[in-house]
Amino acid sequence: MKIWCNKHSISYRFGAVGKHGSNAVVERLHRTIKDLLQQTMIPEEQAKFDEEVSLTIDWYNEHRPHTTLKGKTPNEVYFSRPAANERPRFEP
Repeated sequence: MKIWCNKHSISYRFGAVGKHGSNAVVERLHRTIKDLLQQTMIPEEQAKFDEEVSLTIDWYNEHRPHTTLKGKTPNEVYFSRPAANERPRFEP
């Protein structure tokens, strides 16, 4: 695991098992996904549920800026794209 993390420039961390707040970044991810899914009608069909979860994760990675990533989205970091908040923008 540590080799894979180093290869992908990911910090390898350990959290205290069963302790709230020991890994705040992952806990925040779980909370965000839970909150978004609670705002949605949960489909009974597994395939439709999987699609809702997939759309939620896609949104989280592509559109939600993260403080721990200095305002970038996970996709901007992973694909080495400039942060949207740093790009020139058109303001009429």
